[in-house]
Amino acid sequence: MKTLLLLLGAFLTCGALAQDRPVPRPAMAARLAADEDVIGIVHWGLNTYTDREWGYGDEDPVLLNAPNFDADQIVQACKDGVLDADDVKALKDFGELRKALFAHRAKGGENFNVVVMREDVSNGELVDEWEFVADGKAILRGKSIGIKRIRLLREPVFAKNCSVRVVRGVGAPKVSYTLYRADQAIIDAILNAKGDEDETDTAKWMTGNPKTAHAPSLLPEGKTFKLAWSDEFDGDRLDESKWSYRTNFWGRRAHWFATPEDNAVEVKDGLLHLKLVKKPDGRFVSPQLQTGELVWDVPHEDNPKGFWPLPKREKAKFAHRYGYYECRCRLQQMPGWWSAFWMQTPMQGCSLDPRFAGIEHDIMESFEVGEVIPHYFHSNGYGADYLGFCVPRRPKDVTPEAFNGPNSVKLDETQFHVFGMLWEPDGYTFFIDGRQHGPKVGQGEGEAVSQTEEFVLLTTEAKWYRNDRMTGKGVPELDAAAAAGDEFVVDYVRVYDIVE
Repeated sequence: MKTLLLLLGAFLTCGALAQDRPVPRPAMAARLAADEDVIGIVHWGLNTYTDREWGYGDEDPVLLNAPNFDADQIVQACKDGVLDADDVKALKDFGELRKALFAHRAKGGENFNVVVMREDVSNGELVDEWEFVADGKAILRGKSIGIKRIRLLREPVFAKNCSVRVVRGVGAPKVSYTLYRADQAIIDAILNAKGDEDETDTAKWMTGNPKTAHAPSLLPEGKTFKLAWSDEFDGDRLDESKWSYRTNFWGRRAHWFATPEDNAVEVKDGLLHLKLVKKPDGRFVSPQLQTGELVWDVPHEDNPKGFWPLPKREKAKFAHRYGYYECRCRLQQMPGWWSAFWMQTPMQGCSLDPRFAGIEHDIMESFEVGEVIPHYFHSNGYGADYLGFCVPRRPKDVTPEAFNGPNSVKLDETQFHVFGMLWEPDGYTFFIDGRQHGPKVGQGEGEAVSQTEEFVLLTTEAKWYRNDRMTGKGVPELDAAAAAGDEFVVDYVRVYDIVE
């Protein structure tokens, strides 16, 4: 990569290259001459496949194989961004230039989505590990920097104070950086480009290679956190050491909850895809995933040799108390079904003291496309003793149906969003896309705070099947959503402890 960046420097500043490669067209050269802040970043070569920092000239040519690489995808993004027709043709014709990014230096008060770092290696210093810190939060981490290291951000960042922190290094490494901003379509095209699945350089780390592209957490300010549990969905299948399928509902098999045989769960490209599926009998199913189970969901079994009709239960794969619970996801795109990120305790409602029986925490529920309803808490079971409250707080004389609509948050369903809940001994605070949503609750009239461990759920559900004591029919919109392959997509789930 370092060699390639030096090659690019010649491309941009000298306007002349080896004879077997075309020279930039006048339109590009003129633009570069007029604006010194324009840079070009390109990378695609043999070291993409060898996991080396650069090529050594001894690689087997058969390694250079990218049958799924779509160069036109990148070229089109460039064309739609800042390049004209001559520029685009120059890029397409330029042998190794399979990826291109053109960016402008970010001035004060501007967002940036490209970070260029340079290390002074003239005296033998060496960075072994580093962090790029924006307003006190590490948004990038990596190993070496070398002559130049370029990182792309999947989402733009605005920060007043930035710095590079050398975590480990030889000597006294000196690192400088420059921030750039680029058309987001070009950034996305590079990070999502087909091929180069194991690339070790430019388009990989920031949020990772397109198969493992994860944004940094948006942690609440003023506290220190330590990661306690997470799933980044980087494999090629669901990690069943962390998740189980929820297939029962109040002691009975829920026919609209997907099982593994329904193929409604897919893990690929660093994302979890929860799908709505139409079965051959015309019914619709979608997945409910959980890290534990509610005792009331487990069906009873005949027990002729004993008294209690209780089957063997599984220990929770993950349950936790207090901390920050966060999910980055893209909501379903079509009506007919809904999605949620929430928590329960295995003994929900077993006692009329919600502190010890636990409380259902609804961190995110989306019943309509592009809408998230208020954050609800449910305790004391779901019957005559039920107690509940929500954020924002709902007046006693207003029904949930009347309250939810005007107090729902409207979001762009085509984009990923981050939903978080800070659970402390004295209350709960919610966050949407890094911003606090509503007041801290838990100490008001009719409110309480769970003091017991709870498990995590990621669920979807076809509407109306649970109606009329689980005899309802699915809504008409389900057909179109299933035919379109609609999905609820999750980037990650993370749980952090609060470090005292």
